[in-house]
Amino acid sequence: MTKQVVIQIGIVCLATAFLAAGDEPSEANWQTFVDGTQKVTLRCPVDWKPVPPYDVAPAMRSQDRSRDFGLSAEGGENNTAQQLCKDDAEHILRPFGTNPAIRPMKVQGQSACLIWPSADQKKMGGDNDAKLIVKYPEPVKIDDTVYSFLTLYADKNYILALIRSLKFLAPDPKNAPFVMEIAFDGIDGSDAVFKIGAPVVLTLTLRNNSERVLRIPFSDRDADYRIIVSDLGDRTELIAKYQPPEQQHKAAPAAEPVTLNPHSVYQTKIDTGLQYQLLSPFVHTLHGQMRLPAELGPGLVNSNTLRLTLVAGQGSETQPNQNQRQRPSIASPRN
Repeated sequence: MTKQVVIQIGIVCLATAFLAAGDEPSEANWQTFVDGTQKVTLRCPVDWKPVPPYDVAPAMRSQDRSRDFGLSAEGGENNTAQQLCKDDAEHILRPFGTNPAIRPMKVQGQSACLIWPSADQKKMGGDNDAKLIVKYPEPVKIDDTVYSFLTLYADKNYILALIRSLKFLAPDPKNAPFVMEIAFDGIDGSDAVFKIGAPVVLTLTLRNNSERVLRIPFSDRDADYRIIVSDLGDRTELIAKYQPPEQQHKAAPAAEPVTLNPHSVYQTKIDTGLQYQLLSPFVHTLHGQMRLPAELGPGLVNSNTLRLTLVAGQGSETQPNQNQRQRPSIASPRN
């Protein structure tokens, strides 16, 4: 009994030390960030941005780009959050200083751990970040790989507040008030091959999971939304050439916003215009991005991510991606 009491007191003291070091910020003027690729939503300061691979479109950036946070996925079912935290904390480059602490915790009922930097972190690397690793309620597939853990890193003075706001979209996408999804039109799956010159049309879906009527500007690709195309060399192009959809998905006139009633869906088609922009065989990732509708407060929404392979040849043929060669992915798993 005495040993259990000592352990419990130790955990409480450790948590208190984290909170004191973190100097918890006010959550006034925060925004909602919805990530359809990493399958998570959280709240963060309104002037913060996600770091690559989510290259924020210029029209959606804050003038103050001094703060950011990182989201990624890693690990498989054979890993544990504790082991992944230990590996990161003991990395040869010592990104969290020479003596970081690892705090076990639960996030949304899932096993997790927090890497808290030691006092010499900033002296060694110039950073001021802590890192959360938490197990997904169910594995998430990104590109060709299935991941079991979400990672979040941010300034240690803010990360506890971010963690408190975190909710998983898988298995329940309704944890986000608003969701943006993209899919290859007429092709199942998130990975497809197109011949150079073939039109690359996306079906774009907006879902209102809230109890509010939303009026969404959705005619100006520079101000209202973006389709962000990135190659695997980290070069990014912002492309969203509008193509009139079929009659049943007819878009609202340019002067009128899209109206979405509570728990309703809007769908349209977007021609990415890749045949005019990217003319060499390559592998690209695509994701959509837009601001959260004004009725839901400030925020940024990233859609799920698709993988597009352009291959040599002329014509309009497309096909699901059957290429089995190894390709680098956005996140590197540790199994």
